[in-house]
Amino acid sequence: MLNEHNIEQLIQRLAHDGLCVGKERVGFSMDTYAGVKDFSTGPLGDSSSGSGTVACIAGHSYLMATGVTVQEAMAATDGETIETVAANFLGLTRDQANDLFFDLPEEIALMDVSVEQAIGTLKRLLDKGEVRWLAASPMQQ
Repeated sequence: MLNEHNIEQLIQRLAHDGLCVGKERVGFSMDTYAGVKDFSTGPLGDSSSGSGTVACIAGHSYLMATGVTVQEAMAATDGETIETVAANFLGLTRDQANDLFFDLPEEIALMDVSVEQAIGTLKRLLDKGEVRWLAASPMQQ
């Protein structure tokens, strides 16, 4: 059963410039569980944060559920653990977790997902009980 409270908290964190864990600000990047993103090859876009520390939907959920820092998460866990803890935190079924965390439509690359797309998908999940990713609108590109 969906944990509406935790999903709403996640939406709020994403909408308000990411998550703070201690003094660490964590930005958004759908192609990184939790880690330091190298922005030297392109624009910062949605993924910007003071330290370059970013996390995807599963990573943000894992950090919220456990309270650990990104560095602690990188050192102590693997992707499967992050996904399992995140799915439990959000109250997702296995299929919902797969669809939300990485089974995006073919035309949407993980690295191109905007924070607005992620928030829209989470809101649709709350409203309809299903994960439905939509391509970015022309205004978001």
